[in-house]
Amino acid sequence: MKMLLHPLSAASFWLTLPASPSSLGTATAQSLAKTVPTERTAAYLAERYPFLPQPYHLLRPAGRRNATELFHFYSIPATWQDAAFYQIAPGIFAPSPEATLVALAKHLSFHELALVGSAFCGNFRIAPLSPFGIEYRHPLTSTADIRTYLTDHPSAGGSKQLSRALPHFVEGAESPPEILMAMALALPSKYGGSGLSRLFSNWTYLPSAKAQAIAGRKMLRPDALASANGKLVVIEYDSDAAHLSAQQAKDDEAKRLALEADGIKVISIRPGHLKSSSYMELVALEIYAHLGVRPSAQSASYAEQRRKLFQVNRVLDRFVLSSKRC
Repeated sequence: MKMLLHPLSAASFWLTLPASPSSLGTATAQSLAKTVPTERTAAYLAERYPFLPQPYHLLRPAGRRNATELFHFYSIPATWQDAAFYQIAPGIFAPSPEATLVALAKHLSFHELALVGSAFCGNFRIAPLSPFGIEYRHPLTSTADIRTYLTDHPSAGGSKQLSRALPHFVEGAESPPEILMAMALALPSKYGGSGLSRLFSNWTYLPSAKAQAIAGRKMLRPDALASANGKLVVIEYDSDAAHLSAQQAKDDEAKRLALEADGIKVISIRPGHLKSSSYMELVALEIYAHLGVRPSAQSASYAEQRRKLFQVNRVLDRFVLSSKRC
């Protein structure tokens, strides 16, 4: 029994993967057996990866099969015939994170692709059984690695869509809300964002000696940091779930006081704020004013794109069963 996951199911695997996959080897599409999935196949997948939604999406080396309640089938793209696929478990293969994103680009809108791609480049995984719905993990890939893949595979289906979204991926975010916060503030107006071009996620900041004493740390990592004209604004996402720990709340307050001691303006974003387009617009205007920068002009498509942007917050839930919001 051999199965090759289509990117729609492979994305679910990558988003929930706790760490780098075990080195079980690779295989090419041509070498995979032309097996016919059965209910037993579905049971095996469900046991191995209980958070992958059904129906499962599979690629087939040749021939067509009608969709069933358990499986949807797709032909392997011509550009993938000689590509190497990860063996993620005995008998189960998946395209690389980069190849998954390229193919996925044909199935997602710009904003959905930016969110999912940023999650691939983030320091977290979706963990449905975790109290917070996420857990720390090193990034699956990076914008540099994705760019290299696009250069090496210019004719891959979805490459144009991914190339358009790639410059707007958020790297280093530690939760989906942090990605959404950065997208709302930093995306260009034509994509519904507020156009803050110099916004950095989880950028390492070295505080003064006084601030270090307040924070009890030699370095700080603000959720997002905007800079211009020698001024800095830190934007922190204050998750309700994260503050279940009294120690975490204490550390966050010390972090805020340390940043303010260095003359940095700190703005806190709560979960409810991220649901409000108008509130996030006010936050952007406050950041622009503090930095002494003129707000970017709104494009003709701003209102429509803004609406689409603020509808994208639950796209990751489509890829993972029983995922929890943080």
